Amino acid sequence: MSLRRAFDAALPNTCRLCDDTAHSLVCTPCARDYWHDRNRQRCPACGITLAPGAGARRCGNCLAHPHAFDATVALQDYRAPLDRLILALKFRADLPLARDFGYRLSHALRPRIASPAALVVPVPLSPDRLATRGFNQTWEIARSVARHLRLASDPHVLHRVRQTAPQSGLDIAARRRNVRQAFAAGDEVRGREIIVVDDVMTTGVTLDEIAKTLKRQGAARVVNAVVLRTPPNN
Repeated sequence: MSLRRAFDAALPNTCRLCDDTAHSLVCTPCARDYWHDRNRQRCPACGITLAPGAGARRCGNCLAHPHAFDATVALQDYRAPLDRLILALKFRADLPLARDFGYRLSHALRPRIASPAALVVPVPLSPDRLATRGFNQTWEIARSVARHLRLASDPHVLHRVRQTAPQSGLDIAARRRNVRQAFAAGDEVRGREIIVVDDVMTTGVTLDEIAKTLKRQGAARVVNAVVLRTPPNN
């Protein structure tokens, strides 16, 4: 246990989900009920929940339409009440949640990382969005991931080269057009495994465009690490 987590555990606080007294950001009963995903099978490529008994096979959509990224690790589906944690981080700057997300993601990622030289990068915000919010929540999560896994991280290797409209409300085709060639990557990614951290993965279009960008720049493998994954048709 890190010194920070030991210190947090020693001081009681309020569970972010049920408001009971807890020695962590999410109390033990809530973590058991909402975070634990041991019996849920997910597509190893895109991270959506699969039907029981599907094994480690990719989902039908990934088989029919392969992505540029190689794998996705998701902690849970985007659903109540976990969605409140994402909103609290993004819009109320509850930054301790980013550290907790990073800690949980690091455990889920550990068996999926192929290289000790992997580089952890966040999905970048546009300059306008960053100025408005004051921080990039995906970088706050990403650096926690990197610290727990003892991997290199960099918030500047991947960046947006043009402003894009919000993806919400757009269909798949419009989402693809919206983010096409919206990103650029530095030479640091060449020949390396890249761990791309995001808070929520919805359709995967943005992460797919990022993976295309990284691979054009010479990245050897791209793994998405997302806190919550929106189920299909949501």
